[in-house]
Amino acid sequence: MLIPSVKVVFEGPSGEYYARLKTIAAARMTGCARLVFSDFEGTLFYREGRTVTALQESGMWMALGPEMISPLENKAVATKGTMAIYELTPAMLNLFEGRKIGTVVETDLGAMINAGMLIDNLHNSASTCILKVRGQTWTGYIFMASGKTAGASYVSENDRHYGDKAIDAIKKATGKAAAAIYFLEGGAPITEVAPPVAEKPVVKQAGPAKPREEAKPAAPVKPVEAVKPAEEKPKAVQAPAPVSAPVSAPAPAAPAAARQVELKVTTSSEVNLVHQSRIATLEELDARKIAWVDEAVLKTLQVKEADVVSLILPGEKTEKVAVARVDVVPGTSSILILPKKLRRKLSIRPGSTIGIRA
Repeated sequence: MLIPSVKVVFEGPSGEYYARLKTIAAARMTGCARLVFSDFEGTLFYREGRTVTALQESGMWMALGPEMISPLENKAVATKGTMAIYELTPAMLNLFEGRKIGTVVETDLGAMINAGMLIDNLHNSASTCILKVRGQTWTGYIFMASGKTAGASYVSENDRHYGDKAIDAIKKATGKAAAAIYFLEGGAPITEVAPPVAEKPVVKQAGPAKPREEAKPAAPVKPVEAVKPAEEKPKAVQAPAPVSAPVSAPAPAAPAAARQVELKVTTSSEVNLVHQSRIATLEELDARKIAWVDEAVLKTLQVKEADVVSLILPGEKTEKVAVARVDVVPGTSSILILPKKLRRKLSIRPGSTIGIRA
């Protein structure tokens, strides 16, 4: 992965990794080491000389997290490869540190969906993600933090670009291409995206500690009065019960009625969602038969995620779909979102009311 950097510190064989790691630690460097092998590549990230996380990548597969550090460091010295060490801004490092790759959305680009449309959608939905676009002879990356571009890179057989030039190259690239959006979850909140220039890490000072409240004296405990044992009353002698006629076997219980709820079809842009950008992108690109509902709907239908339910369409037609939970902002409920491709197939428009039967 090509990550926009402040400057290149070293380029050479991967076998020198541990020797260079001592220099990184001594210099308290904030940056990364990119390791490229014949079968995959990886990036190790450092904050002030300490390794904080790592990313591995092969084709369109990508994984991020501290558990990737040891396997990548071991491969650096056990397998022949190349290494490049870069300085990064703290803002760029913040995009990776403490985060995991959550949802991954993949699609082929063409006349209906192009790179520009994807970029605009991720900007508008305030996504924190990595967008990777791969053509036959080129690869491009766009790094987004809360909908703002934190950096971009583009490499082909003849060119290498960063920033706005990289984004322009990705948009103008022709030929067959595939795209993948890796939504990042966790980590510290992103408040501002700084441009890739050298800067000192900002250390936030903790505010003054609040004074402790003086403990209030406990109220005096009343003595517990002894409990007198209750006098036992003589038990009444019951007469023997009369013999009744034989009881017939109970009738079989009637089958439980199907659970159904009527919901208005909406879109991710019309409701308050916790992960707005992720659902917006899935709604745009997902080709599965799936319906996103909130926790209240799941409880009403008495189903759980991945269960199959029936959409009750006009004319009493039905369509089987899997349900998935969408997290909503408190105060929002009764949400039903369908992928755009499924809405077109079933001729359902946002605002329509349809039933869901479990």
